[in-house]
Amino acid sequence: MPRKKVVVIQMEASFAQSLRAQFESQGIAAVVATGSSPALVDCVRREKPHLIVLSAALPAGSREGFFVLGHLKKNRELSRIPVIVTGETEALEAHKKLKTHAEDYQVGYVDA
Repeated sequence: MPRKKVVVIQMEASFAQSLRAQFESQGIAAVVATGSSPALVDCVRREKPHLIVLSAALPAGSREGFFVLGHLKKNRELSRIPVIVTGETEALEAHKKLKTHAEDYQVGYVDA
C-alpha cells in the first residue's frame, strides 16, 4: 500500500516545517510547497497528495489562499483532494462566506 502523502502550503516556514515533522512522525509523507499560485497548484498536481493543509493567507495579509483553493476545486482531478484551510478567524470566515468548499477549517495554529 502506498504511503499517505500531504502537501503543506503555509505562509510561515517554521510552522510548515513543524507540520511536516508532525506528519512524518506519524508515517505520513509530507511536502512543503512554496511559490506563486500556479507553482502551488502544479506542486499539488505533481505530488498527488491524499490531503492538503492550506493557509488562508499567502503571504501574510493577502488573499492568495483563496485563489489557490479556487484553482484546486475547479480542476476535476485535484478537486477530489480534501483541503483543510488554516488561518485567523477573519480569514476563515471569509472563506466560509465565499463557499470555497474546503473540507474543514482550523482557526489559529495547530498544536504541532
